[in-house]
Amino acid sequence: MGLEGVGMGDGFGLGLGAAAVALIGRLGNRGLSMMNTYITRNYTAKLEITNSDIAYEWMLGHLASRKDFTAHYQIGTSFKKTQTGAIKKLDFNLQPTAGTHYLWEKKPGEWIPRPIKVERTRSQPTAWARQPDLSYNLSTDLLPV
Repeated sequence: MGLEGVGMGDGFGLGLGAAAVALIGRLGNRGLSMMNTYITRNYTAKLEITNSDIAYEWMLGHLASRKDFTAHYQIGTSFKKTQTGAIKKLDFNLQPTAGTHYLWEKKPGEWIPRPIKVERTRSQPTAWARQPDLSYNLSTDLLPV
């Protein structure tokens, strides 16, 4: 006696197929998660620059000059007054705002630029401080293209 007596109906076959698709999806999801963890641990580096560091102002200027960096800016206004109190000169400086931004760096000899993830965070709320303590976390994420 073979499997002829079992009598698999259409419902059983559909259920078995759906379970197989779900299992393949779950294994694929788990594999991608493990690959992401491996790449993050072995191929990324983090650099933190606080606002008390002497390179902080240079970093702000460099990132603000990059057209591929961000579309969200914060403006810093400075002015010079004359002896009478009138404003003589007014300067506007653009600075990147807090949040996650991406730079695209192309190394010499490579065709495809690599993304650099830049995260600017505030250590305290701006409502409580006049000069918010901002820092950058830079990590070079190797994203598949």
